[in-house]
Amino acid sequence: MKISYSWIKEHINLDLSSDELAEILTSIGLEVESITKSSNIIGDLEGIVVGRIIDIDQHPNADRLRVTKVDVGGEILNIVCGAPNVKKNITVPIAKIGTTLHDGDKKFKIKRSKLRGVVSEGMICSEKEINLGSDDDGIMILDDKFEIGTKLIDFYKSEFDFLFEIGLTPNRCDAMSHLGVARDINAYLNFQSGKSNQLMKDYDKISGIEFKNKLDLNVSVQNDNCLRYSGLIIKDLKIKESPDWLKKRLTSIGVKSINNVVDITNYVLHDIGQPLHAFDYNKINGKEIIVRNARNGEKIVTLDEINRDLINEDLLICNYKNPMCIAGVMGGIESSVNLETKSIFLESALFDQISVRKSAKKHSISSDASFRFERGVDPSITIKSLKYAASLISDICETKEISEIIDIYPKEVIDKEINFSIDNLSKICGFKVNKSDVLNIFSSLDIKILEEIDNNLKVSIPAFRYDVNREIDLVEEYLRIYGYNSYNSETVNISYNFKESLQQNFDSKLTKNINHFFVSNGFSEAMSNSLVNKELNMLFTDESKIVNIINPKSKELNSMRSNMLISALSNISYNFKRNNKDIRLFEFGKTYLKEDDNYNEKENLIISLSNVKEKINWNKENKLYDFYDLKEYLDKLLQSLSIDNLKLINNKKDYFEYGLSYFKGDLFILEIGKINVETSKNFDIKNDVFCSNINLENLSKIVSGNNISFSPFSKFPSVRRDLSFYVQSDINYDKIEKSINELNIELITSVSLFDVYSNKKDDKKSYSIYITFQHLEKTLTDFQIDKCIDRILTKLKSDFSIEIRDK
Repeated sequence: MKISYSWIKEHINLDLSSDELAEILTSIGLEVESITKSSNIIGDLEGIVVGRIIDIDQHPNADRLRVTKVDVGGEILNIVCGAPNVKKNITVPIAKIGTTLHDGDKKFKIKRSKLRGVVSEGMICSEKEINLGSDDDGIMILDDKFEIGTKLIDFYKSEFDFLFEIGLTPNRCDAMSHLGVARDINAYLNFQSGKSNQLMKDYDKISGIEFKNKLDLNVSVQNDNCLRYSGLIIKDLKIKESPDWLKKRLTSIGVKSINNVVDITNYVLHDIGQPLHAFDYNKINGKEIIVRNARNGEKIVTLDEINRDLINEDLLICNYKNPMCIAGVMGGIESSVNLETKSIFLESALFDQISVRKSAKKHSISSDASFRFERGVDPSITIKSLKYAASLISDICETKEISEIIDIYPKEVIDKEINFSIDNLSKICGFKVNKSDVLNIFSSLDIKILEEIDNNLKVSIPAFRYDVNREIDLVEEYLRIYGYNSYNSETVNISYNFKESLQQNFDSKLTKNINHFFVSNGFSEAMSNSLVNKELNMLFTDESKIVNIINPKSKELNSMRSNMLISALSNISYNFKRNNKDIRLFEFGKTYLKEDDNYNEKENLIISLSNVKEKINWNKENKLYDFYDLKEYLDKLLQSLSIDNLKLINNKKDYFEYGLSYFKGDLFILEIGKINVETSKNFDIKNDVFCSNINLENLSKIVSGNNISFSPFSKFPSVRRDLSFYVQSDINYDKIEKSINELNIELITSVSLFDVYSNKKDDKKSYSIYITFQHLEKTLTDFQIDKCIDRILTKLKSDFSIEIRDK
C-alpha cells in the first residue's frame, strides 16, 4: 500500500525526516518496504535554462523548420525548431546538450545532432516537454522578466514528497488509509512525547452543506451480505478535469486521474478508507436501486471493458432491470460517470468480507475497493465519508443540488467489549507496566475505557479494529506503541510454563538430531507446500477425511496434505525430470485430516530412496537402492535414539507393493515399503521408490521416556555361535529374535540372521542365525556358552517346534 508523506501531514503535524518516519512506521507494525522521493515537477527542470531567441532563419532543406540563434547567457546556441509560434525576441526554456527530458516513464537525452543537414545544439521546449503543463501545440513562451542564462527551476516552486510503500498485513484493515496510518503515528508520538495531540481533520465538521432535497429514488436491499447501504443524489454537476491539488494527491500514490467526480471518490477512499461508487443517475432505469444476488444467465460489462458471466453468489447493485455493479468489486461501464453526466447517485456501503472476496476471486478482479472490503471497512464512517465526498463534489463540481441521505442499516455493528488486566500485561511483558501509559496508549488508539477497577479494565474496541478480539490482542496494541525496541533485556522477567517449554526444547532437539543423522548419511532435506491437489490426496485418503480449502488460491492447491507421500513422490518426480539420478530425501511436515467432525494435525517425517545407489564407474557396477537399504537407515536411526524391542507387522496399505509397520507396544511409530507401480504412475515415476513415513509425535513420546545410560566396552573377547534350523514357513524371523530376547540372557550382545532357505516341496524353511556372546569382566568358557545355547534351543522348540539342521 502506498502512503504519501505530504498527505499524512493533512492529518498530523510532523517535522520528521522520511527515514525517521519510516523507522516509526516499521516499529508500530506498518513495515516500510521502500521510500521513493517524488516531485510535483517530473525531472525537477534539471538542465533547463532561460534563453532568448535573438535571430531566426528559414531552414534551407525543410519548409516547416526554422534555424534559431538562442542566447543562454554568454553563449549562443544554434537550435533547429519546428514550432509554429517560434519567433525572434521571445524568452523560452532551453534544454541544453546532456539534459534528460521525461515523458511519463520514458526518458530521452538531448544530444548534438543534425536535422536535415543543419547542426542543432539543444531544444526549445513546450510546457508539456518539461512537465509544466499539458500544452504541446508550440514552445513555451516565458515572461521577459526571467533573467537569461538562469536555471528555470529558480522561477518555479518544486514541491517534494516521499512515497512510502507499506507491506500491510491482512489483519490491519484499519491502516488502509492515510487517516488510519496517521492515527497510529499520532498514538506513537503522543506516548513518546507525553503529549495528547489530536488529529487535525474533523470529518464531522468538514461538510458544511445541507442534505434536504427529496431523494427521487427507491432503494431496497434483498441480501444480508449488504450490511449497510447509504447514498444520495447530486444534480446539475459539471463533470470536468480535476483541480491540480486533487490530481497531485492521486498521482502521488500512483492513481490515475479520470474526472472530478471519480477522482473525489478515489480521494476519499485513500484518505479515510471508505470505498465509494458514483452511478450516472439518468442511467438508473426505473429510478430504482436493488441490492440482490445475480440471477442465472446475467452478465455485466465492467469498467475494464470485460464482459463477465455472473454467478448466483455474486452480490450486485442493480436497477429494476439490469446489473449496474458487482458490489464492492467493480462498477459497470454502462452506468459509469463520464463527461456527459449531469446527475449522480453516490453510494457508500458496507459489504460482507467473504462475499466480496469470492466475487473478486472468481472474476480475477483486484480493485482498491475489493482490497478494503475483503479485509474489513469501518461501519461507522459510511455516512461520514458520504457527506465528506458530497461537500467536495459541491465545491469542485459547482452544485448545491444535493438530496437527503438514505441509510439502510438493519443490524448495527456494536463495538466489542473486552476485559483487560494490567497485571497480566506486566507478566507477559516481563516488567511492571505503568497504568497511565496503558490508558494514554488506548486513548490515542480510540479504545475507550468503560470501567476501571484497580488494575482491571473493561474497554470498548472501535468497529474499525477487526483484528482486536481478545485480551492478548490488546497486549500487542500496547507493545507496538510502547516500542519493542524500548525493551531493557536486563529488567525483563518473563514467566512461562516450564514443563511445556522443556517438551518444546526436547522436540526441537529430537528434530535437530534426526536432521543431522540423515544429512550426515548423504540425504537432502526437502520443504514442500502443505496445500496440494485434492486428486492427489484421494490416492492415499478417503475423500470424507480430506480437509478442503473453501477459497483455494488455485485448483492445484485446493486441499490440505493428508499424507507426506504426496510431497515425497512429487519431489522425486521433479528430480527425475531434471536428470537427478541419486534420490535420497527427507522432509519434516504436517498432515491434516478430518475425523468425526474434528480436524487433526500431525507432525511427520518422510524418508525416500530411489534409483542409483552408486554412480557408474569403471570398477563398480551400477547398483540400485532397494527396500533393505532404507530399512538399514531406519534401524540405525532408531538405534541412535535408543529405541528397541519394536514389533514389526506386514503393512497392507494400498499404496505399498510390500512393506512393514513398526509398533512400540500398541503405539504406531512408522511404516516402510515399496511404492506400488500404480501409485508411481500417478506421479509420472517409472523407477522403484522406497519410502518411510514416521509419526514424529509418537516417536517423541518414546524417546522422551527413554533413560539413556552409559555402558562400558568389554575388554574380553566375544564368541560367535551359529544355529541352523527348520521352522514352519509362516513364521517370520522377527518372532525368532523376539523369542530369544525374551530369555533376557545378559551374555547375548546381538542376534542376526545370515541365511534363509525355502524348500518348495514342503511347508518349511531354514533359518541360519548367529548369536554373539560377551562378558564385561571375564573370558567366557564353552560351558557357559553351551548352557545359553541349550536354553535358546529349548525355548525355540517350545515356541515354534524347530528342527535342528544337520551340518
